[in-house]
Amino acid sequence: MTGSRPAAAQLPRFESMANPYHFLQDVRQEANKVTWPNRRETSITTVLVVIMCVLASLFLFVADQGIHLLIGFILSLGH
Repeated sequence: MTGSRPAAAQLPRFESMANPYHFLQDVRQEANKVTWPNRRETSITTVLVVIMCVLASLFLFVADQGIHLLIGFILSLGH
């Protein structure tokens, strides 16, 4: 079975993990690649999250009350 496993020279090397200085350099390079949202995008996203939380809680409240009424009706049939 030759060729089924990659040669040791082809495996990725994790030199930055052995050297803390290189690791911190890599972290800084990756952090510079991040695209941070501006204030407007953050505000819009926050408002949308709050709206979705309110809608989800209203839906769950209505569903809970409906199930409560249904179970109360079913249990009252036995009396």
